Amino acid sequence: MRQSSRSISELLRSKIISGEYLPGQKLPTVRSLAKAMNVSSDTTFRAYKVLQASGLLHMNQGSFSTVANPLPGDPQKQIIRGLSATGPVNEYESLSVVSNVRSLATNVPDLSFFQSDVFMAEMRDAVNQGQWSFYYAPPQGDLGLRTMIAHWLNGHGTKATPENVIITLGSQHGSSLAGRCLLNRGDTLAIEAADHLGGMERWASQGIEREIIPSLLDDSPDREKIGSTTAKVLTICPTGCGLSGRIISAQDRMIIKEICQAKGITIIEDVSNSFISFQDRPLDMFDSSSPIIQVGSFSNILAPGVRIGFLLASQDQCHDLARLIQNDTGGLPLPPQIALASYLRKGLLTEHITKVTLRYKKRRNALLSSLAIHMPRDVAWSMPMAGFGCRIRLAKPRNIEETYELAVERGVSFTPGRLLVHSEEADSTIRLCFGNQSETRISEGVRILGDILA
Repeated sequence: MRQSSRSISELLRSKIISGEYLPGQKLPTVRSLAKAMNVSSDTTFRAYKVLQASGLLHMNQGSFSTVANPLPGDPQKQIIRGLSATGPVNEYESLSVVSNVRSLATNVPDLSFFQSDVFMAEMRDAVNQGQWSFYYAPPQGDLGLRTMIAHWLNGHGTKATPENVIITLGSQHGSSLAGRCLLNRGDTLAIEAADHLGGMERWASQGIEREIIPSLLDDSPDREKIGSTTAKVLTICPTGCGLSGRIISAQDRMIIKEICQAKGITIIEDVSNSFISFQDRPLDMFDSSSPIIQVGSFSNILAPGVRIGFLLASQDQCHDLARLIQNDTGGLPLPPQIALASYLRKGLLTEHITKVTLRYKKRRNALLSSLAIHMPRDVAWSMPMAGFGCRIRLAKPRNIEETYELAVERGVSFTPGRLLVHSEEADSTIRLCFGNQSETRISEGVRILGDILA
């Protein structure tokens, strides 16, 4: 099969980053490389232009192209190498781009899919609504946005009213608020064996004890363990677990609800990865008449910088949670809430989800195909059904930090298991995310990882 300019540029990028082509070294001419690879000169020219744009190549008209000297992004690469030791780095993706590392590490959407100009138009309209757009936001959040979120969720089968909705900064903020409302220092929280980056540290900072509920590769949490827990609260991500992308079946959801109701356990249901789904998903667990709190985020749908999320709870709990927000912040920013309400009202969010889900599914499929081709036979992986994460399970524990640093040096990154997994499986687990890389970059990244793991 003839290679595209993208696949050629990624292959050359790998050779440069790995040191096979050294800084200052001459590369084959466009014409000679085209002949060697059995493609047109225009194809290799476009590949070279891509490398030039990323700072890896100097193209000299009428002469040889040379590898940049020095290579760009070395200081930035040192920062992202520290992920395994320091934990999450907010500017991880921008640093990866500068240092020419294909980031399969963070569970985020692709910024290029987000029509920021459309959203900013809604922001401008919010500004034009008058001076009250810049007044204090209600602690529970803008009523217009709460109304539209309730309407949107009802369209997905989750029965909610504006009185059930609290506006948050995202699902992790919502989980923390719920934890503060439901738990005291020293209380126990039951938590899945996989969590958000930094999740365990967040609960520890609140003085909350954690009891791990084992989670299998593509299965629901251990029902027997849930039945025997003494925890007051259970956190669970039933659709699109951030580690593996698995979806808990409707039957298992009902069993978990019944166990928790019988034991008086409150469920915090995280649906932040639910809406980018590659198959029909069961109804959410939230029910305003039962002790369930739901948290979600628009950051995982639109863009990480859209720091707006929601929390669903009973009306009494919403009053308590609103007081926490009032005490903490005095109210979250109002203009983005007004803009998002309009975005929802016009159907733009539903339109966006429909469009991007097809594109993310192609990336998911590219990841799975590449894993089947390049991974050693003793490596297994999950089938992501929602969200952007895929769990890679190694046959035996290994030094994941050393593997991570070697991968970054060769131009690809992943999430070390111990940043997500809180069990003995941490050292035999890595996560690959496919949300913000093209199919070509995903395939090349997996090829490199396969070589390293082999």
